[in-house]
Amino acid sequence: MPNKLKFTDCFIAFLIGLTGQLFVHVPGAGILPMLDVVSYVIAIPLLLLLWKKMGRYAKRTLLWGIAWALAAIVANALTFYNSWYYWKSVSVVSSGWVLMVVAWWVLKKDARLFLVYLVGVGLGGAIAIHYFQSGAIMVFANTGIGLLEKQIYPSYARAVIFCILLPFCLLFSKRISIFVILFIVAAGIFLLYRGGSRSSFGVFVLAGGIGFFAVYGKNFIRSICKSIFMSSVIFIVGASCIFGIYSHLATSGALGESEIIKYEAEEGVKVDTGHGRVSSRAGLLDTWEVFKEKPWGEGGTNRRHSVISNSWNCEGIVGLLFWVFFFWVVLWFIRKRLFYSGILASFIGLQIFTVVWDAISSPFGTRNIFFTLMIFIALCRDNQLYGRDTIFEDFPKYLQ
Repeated sequence: MPNKLKFTDCFIAFLIGLTGQLFVHVPGAGILPMLDVVSYVIAIPLLLLLWKKMGRYAKRTLLWGIAWALAAIVANALTFYNSWYYWKSVSVVSSGWVLMVVAWWVLKKDARLFLVYLVGVGLGGAIAIHYFQSGAIMVFANTGIGLLEKQIYPSYARAVIFCILLPFCLLFSKRISIFVILFIVAAGIFLLYRGGSRSSFGVFVLAGGIGFFAVYGKNFIRSICKSIFMSSVIFIVGASCIFGIYSHLATSGALGESEIIKYEAEEGVKVDTGHGRVSSRAGLLDTWEVFKEKPWGEGGTNRRHSVISNSWNCEGIVGLLFWVFFFWVVLWFIRKRLFYSGILASFIGLQIFTVVWDAISSPFGTRNIFFTLMIFIALCRDNQLYGRDTIFEDFPKYLQ
């Protein structure tokens, strides 16, 4: 029988999920997540105490975060807009490694604490719609337009899934697997029809599909995942099918006239520029032009509507390589661990695909979701027993 989780450990894991979504105004620094503020203070003492205890993969992940922060220091020093903007730009990137240190300190004791962390993420996201808002949410909320349904409903949906469905599933997982899958897929469809959130539709439906294969087709999907090529093909085909469903619904008028206009506008951009909607949204062409002139990066922050494109633009080749490393470790986890977590794969998958989409095609928001996931994966790689018989089941040793 697995050890019983301590209340203190669960409470701290819940807090890092919650406070990572809630923002406060810090004089001289702007609007920051509560977790970032605390992490800046305790990260260095924690790092000195914990470094020798960390495994190889945790150290490697942390060193990539530090390298990225050093790249930001260099890029901003070479450009140097002004002192305030310099420190702001460097601190945004530096939050990566300090959040990693805190995440390792919290999650190292038990893999189930990552699930508790997700409960905090779900609740924090719902609260942040109304209180302790991020700068972006505040701008939308204070304009005449107000918050859009596609900004509100996905946060509520994640709150229901992570705060209600996940705890219930932990108690009755074998009995309600199909209910969990159907609920997540239905939530994605609702978010598309009612909220107009296309990205959430794709992420939720994909997470539901992952859960289905993890529970009802685990032998098939595990054999596929032994090959990087085959697993990549399956993932690309699955994502393409989901987008194909959206394309059909949009062009048929099922999503309303406004969605037809939006879809045709995006297709027009693709035809006129030769670039797909994702590359255009991420500003990859502009980033490439900057990179050719300044391979070390032009400094600053929030230049692009994409985390990876923004990092490549601002921190140069090191910023790009950091996110290449991120995608590599996520791919490892999907192939080697995700389909050994049963119905929990839907919840973990929902977080993974949300993070992946944010990295590809969304601006930099609540950063802890990237770095906590990276540390969770590093812990899985450093200790094969991490999460065994609690989150992951019956995987053979050779998968390490």
